[in-house]
Amino acid sequence: MATFSVQGPFEIQTTKMKVGRQVTSIDAAAFWEIYSVLAKGCGCYVFVFKAAKGYKPVYVGKAAVPQA
Repeated sequence: MATFSVQGPFEIQTTKMKVGRQVTSIDAAAFWEIYSVLAKGCGCYVFVFKAAKGYKPVYVGKAAVPQA
């Protein structure tokens, strides 16, 4: 039987652009440097932006352990 655990939420730096904010490759690299242990795991993840009355999901993904 599979065992699951919830981790997070984790803050990620964003860069202010002309219109709104964006997660740049530099922001993403900084995140993975801090949370490198997460990059080695598998599971489901949801990226969200804070919205006026809560959170807005912007990306849902699945990560699997690479096959040898």
